[in-house]
Amino acid sequence: MRPPCSGDVGGDGRGASPRRAAALAALTVLAGAGCAGGPGATSGPGAGSAQPRASAAQACAIPGEPTLVRSDGAATLERWDLDAIPVLFEPVLPADPAYAAFRAAIREAGAELEHPIADAPEPRDDAERELWRREDRNREIAYAGRAGTIRPIRCLEAWFFARQHARFSELTSPTEFLLSVLEHTAGGRRRLRLYFTAGDQLFPPKSLYPFPDIAADVAQGWTFTVMLHNHTIRRRGDRPALGVTSPSTSDVQISRGLAADLRLGAAWITNGVYTIEIPAAALDQYVTRE
Repeated sequence: MRPPCSGDVGGDGRGASPRRAAALAALTVLAGAGCAGGPGATSGPGAGSAQPRASAAQACAIPGEPTLVRSDGAATLERWDLDAIPVLFEPVLPADPAYAAFRAAIREAGAELEHPIADAPEPRDDAERELWRREDRNREIAYAGRAGTIRPIRCLEAWFFARQHARFSELTSPTEFLLSVLEHTAGGRRRLRLYFTAGDQLFPPKSLYPFPDIAADVAQGWTFTVMLHNHTIRRRGDRPALGVTSPSTSDVQISRGLAADLRLGAAWITNGVYTIEIPAAALDQYVTRE
């Protein structure tokens, strides 16, 4: 997500491609958002250690077809209702050739780092320098492990990342998606409700944010456990670099609001290889734009 502009959910933008820069300019935002992988960023202790299993006794897959809730051009809001499956929360990867190729490209570029390294932004003025200082602060907090845990990607986020990557390459036409996870247990049966928002543009349109739907679900007894989104690819010279797994200033603002209004349990951010889990109680340790 990008720094807050009219409450949008946005993206992590250091090393933005021309397509990305154009999209951000059109949305009147800065040169990206909350990626904070600039000066001083280093590879982490787990660099190169993201090794989830490619297969397991139970395959990494979301069963059934989604319900189309609404659409806006090429963008859609879809919903899955399913029994909770343990494999979704295990380090198992989907058997998806395109996703495997994405990971291979990242690995061959030397970019499979827990703490990604990317080109620093070039602020245009003091206001942008201050914003990037705040984004860097969030990166430092996340990478120090003081407010959340960075880990290798697991089945749930990998499956949805692979699904969106199959539609629009995260290497050449990066897009952000939003996945909201709700849970409900009755009669000993644990159910999941998944809302997935994505399209062909860098950011999903506000018209497809699922939060009104989630509010109705929460009123019916569902628990809003996780809000996941991805931070897209950046650049390190002529090579790809992973998006950062730290919340942008706008991520923090939006997630705090959802925790207060809808009792969100945790915010997750993935770059397709690593994911950070931030409990709602830890969000106050991060900074917003102001």
